[in-house]
Amino acid sequence: MNTDTTQPIVHLMCGLPTSGKTTFARRIATERQAICFTLDEWMLNLYDYTIYDPEYGQYAVRCQEQIWSVALQLLACGVEVILDWSLWSAQRRKQWKDRIDAAGYPHRLYCFPHSLAVLQERLRQRNHEQPSGTHVISEAELLRFAPLFEPPMPHEGLTIVEITT
Repeated sequence: MNTDTTQPIVHLMCGLPTSGKTTFARRIATERQAICFTLDEWMLNLYDYTIYDPEYGQYAVRCQEQIWSVALQLLACGVEVILDWSLWSAQRRKQWKDRIDAAGYPHRLYCFPHSLAVLQERLRQRNHEQPSGTHVISEAELLRFAPLFEPPMPHEGLTIVEITT
């Protein structure tokens, strides 16, 4: 639990696959005694759907809603939470910012702006190792995802922290 007297923070992750979101989220969880909710882990454990399944989107939304319900309870108890799912678009970031603001909690958005070459190398390594709780993603998919990513901008009103490691 966060022991200072300020309100607990909602930490948000923003980056393409293999950018380091989950690794960093776990580090924050340890450092700040926060609870990390990694959508990929929940989806693979609860539904065993991958991002390629047609049903994935509807179940991901349901899963996020349930996670948010639990996160609000933790926040009310003073526990910081980490929402580890990709907030690639300004519209999605606004939706989550508005929800967090409406609940009255501060937020931080961690952005992982790595080059496509770095992401491709990390993807090859991850697909070779196949760590649990992660989706296997092809390089073609990564290339398809890359232009969909909208880097966060200051006018979005989020506290943005760039992570370059």
